[in-house]
Amino acid sequence: MKLTLATDEEINKLHSKFKKFNINLIDEPSKLYNHIGIMDVFNRVLTEEEASGLLGRNHNLKYGAKFISTFISLFHLAENEVYVHLNKGLDKPGLKYVLNCLNRGEANLFRKLFSNKKGIYKIGDEEALTFLTNLSVNEL
Repeated sequence: MKLTLATDEEINKLHSKFKKFNINLIDEPSKLYNHIGIMDVFNRVLTEEEASGLLGRNHNLKYGAKFISTFISLFHLAENEVYVHLNKGLDKPGLKYVLNCLNRGEANLFRKLFSNKKGIYKIGDEEALTFLTNLSVNEL
């Protein structure tokens, strides 16, 4: 699995190109990003009642393979220049919960990712991308 800490040069390059990584904080994100959207399997906006009944962990697991497939396709479109910004705001109980949900190898990798203050990593292969996507699919 190839997942490496982004160099200062790579981080500076990303900051100069994208300014901010949280698109919800940008007034006109389409000026900075080629593709913006929400991954959704429904062809309409759900009501709150529908969302509470249809969405959740089971929904994510049902469509997890499609999410992974989409990210792998984007990974290849981007010519393997894909970075991830990890939010490292987990408290100890949250970290313990995540580690208990992972196998030993994944838990060791997760610990390494969170042992560094910096949170921007370069994804180097499909295995790393799949690991990170599965964290989201499983709501970890």
